[in-house]
Amino acid sequence: MLGFSLGSYLALAAAIDDRRIPAVVEMAGGIPPGWEDRIGPDMASVLLLHGGKDPVVPLSEAYKAQRLLTERGVTCELEVFAGERHWIGGQAHQRLLDRCAAFLKANL
Repeated sequence: MLGFSLGSYLALAAAIDDRRIPAVVEMAGGIPPGWEDRIGPDMASVLLLHGGKDPVVPLSEAYKAQRLLTERGVTCELEVFAGERHWIGGQAHQRLLDRCAAFLKANL
C-alpha cells in the first residue's frame, strides 16, 4: 500500500487495521491520532519518506511514526530528503522512486 500526505495517514491506518497488508510506503504523512495503541509487531513493514523542509506535514510526524513503529516491533525504515518540501521532486524524485522499488521488492 502506498500513500502520500493524507493518503499516508490512511495507508498506515489500513495497515494497522488489516494485517493482510504486507508493506506500506508512506510519503509525507504519519500515524493517525488515536491509532497509536493499535500498532503491533505483526503489522506490515513500513517505509517512511519525508521532505526535510515539509511545511504541510512537519518532519516531526515522520520521527514520531518511526519511534512508535519501532517501539512496537514493526520493521520500519525512514529516509528524510534534506531540503525537500511536501512534494519530493527534482533530482531527489528518482532517488525516492528507487528507494520505493527496493523496499517493495524486499517486502513483497
